[in-house]
Amino acid sequence: MSTSRYYAQIKRIIHDQAPTQPVVDIHWYDFDYLKQTILAYLLAKQTRLPLSKLEQNFIAAAEAEINEFFVEPTLPVVDELAALDQEDSNFDDAPDEDKFINIINRRSVQSDKARAIGQSLKPESLNGFSLTPQTDWVPTPFNRLDEILSGYSEAHDLSAGELQAIFGEDLVDAYWENSSEVTPKSPLITFIPQLRDMGYWMLDLVDMLNTKTDTNIVSLVILWLRWFKHAKTFHGMEVQDGAHTKIRMAKHLITLLNQRRYSEAGTLLIKTAPYLWD
Repeated sequence: MSTSRYYAQIKRIIHDQAPTQPVVDIHWYDFDYLKQTILAYLLAKQTRLPLSKLEQNFIAAAEAEINEFFVEPTLPVVDELAALDQEDSNFDDAPDEDKFINIINRRSVQSDKARAIGQSLKPESLNGFSLTPQTDWVPTPFNRLDEILSGYSEAHDLSAGELQAIFGEDLVDAYWENSSEVTPKSPLITFIPQLRDMGYWMLDLVDMLNTKTDTNIVSLVILWLRWFKHAKTFHGMEVQDGAHTKIRMAKHLITLLNQRRYSEAGTLLIKTAPYLWD
């Protein structure tokens, strides 16, 4: 079966819900397209049927972007973060030739400053950071949080409880333990990208993998994984050893889903999804 056959099957399931609904640009080579596949299906489905609360939550999470966090305005570091934001603004106004010459140095300097801010924080200060908007709290670029927490972890032991104060229990429970296993010396290296790239949509998708929800969801996940496995086998660009590992991951997930071992499949999907790319 060619890769186009898998796409055709996915498209057919989506069009069965709403024939006139356009299918978004879906591919096999990045797990973000798994999100886009389920999103396209649910957007088509809602044109003729009411969605469950879980399906509505998935759409909201899939369409949202985690691009900022919020800082309690009385924290002393608010002014330092504002100064970094102003530096970004000044850089955006610089001539193009200066941008290319100075971009690496600027990023290095700003990273060092953000890490220094993190090192200066006291443990109780982390209660003044939140991923959820709070009244009068100051929005700050999300990529800064990675560097701040990295700096903090150099001065203090960063605990799951402290992270829960910022991100909430659900996200930390889903991604922190796995990150600690993958990169035990620096779990933030894995945790922050997983949280940014998967966030709540992956948790909602995992919750939809059961016998009581729309069976098309499971079918679409299986089809996408088969598409990935097939294309990775015959068309992938990665070196052989890395490709074989990802193919085995996809194959194992397919087996668990076909056997309706949904809890195991969900846990494994959270762990392996970041590696499903070409």
